Amino acid sequence: MKNKKLLSLPSLIMGSWGAQLGTAEMASFIEECLNLGYNCFDHADIYGGHTTELEFGKAMTSMGVEKNVDIITKCGIAYPSSRNEFKVKHYSTTRDHVLSSVENSLRNLSQEKLFGLLIHRPGYLMDFDELAHTLQYLKDQDLVDHIGVSNFPLELIKQLHELIPIDMIQDEIHPLAMETFKNGTLSFCQQNNIQVTAWSPLAGGKLVVNNGAQISGEFESFMKEMTKKPRYSNGSIN
Repeated sequence: MKNKKLLSLPSLIMGSWGAQLGTAEMASFIEECLNLGYNCFDHADIYGGHTTELEFGKAMTSMGVEKNVDIITKCGIAYPSSRNEFKVKHYSTTRDHVLSSVENSLRNLSQEKLFGLLIHRPGYLMDFDELAHTLQYLKDQDLVDHIGVSNFPLELIKQLHELIPIDMIQDEIHPLAMETFKNGTLSFCQQNNIQVTAWSPLAGGKLVVNNGAQISGEFESFMKEMTKKPRYSNGSIN
């Protein structure tokens, strides 16, 4: 895997988690993002109760920009909603589920191909061989450019990577969630040219309080802990 080229991604990718917007509101959101220089968007099939991708696709089509953006989306969580027949939330990485999810995402997002596809979370009964073959099939059919995983522990990342080279991972990474740096995941990804991306890099608003007027207690505790390290000095984190 050492010769695999590191996937190039923008420094910031605009997320859509929780963006339950109508088509007009979504179009305004997309326009503002594009004006700011964001052209890579992170999705998941389940966001907005399976509605966010559809509204995003409608908005892009109405604007005529569907070919000007890179879309990363995720699948693997079977989440009950009015748009499917699932009765109980569960994880599924079967060939049928992944292929169906990708087909729906492409249609909803008005895309011919996904820039990236991530398996959202690992399932307890995941068949790695089946998943690897499914991901390779999607690449062979030119439906997906890059593949990866989200919220996977290191051992499972390694297990899948042995079967098919993955291009990226996505973890919760922010000052209050630093496990990716501590558990060997970052080191493994650096050694194998796997791009690391962070979800919720600002901790979902937990870093500040009072409308941003001051840092939170949790973040203050983190800062104090950092200044205790030998390579840091008070008032400066380099």
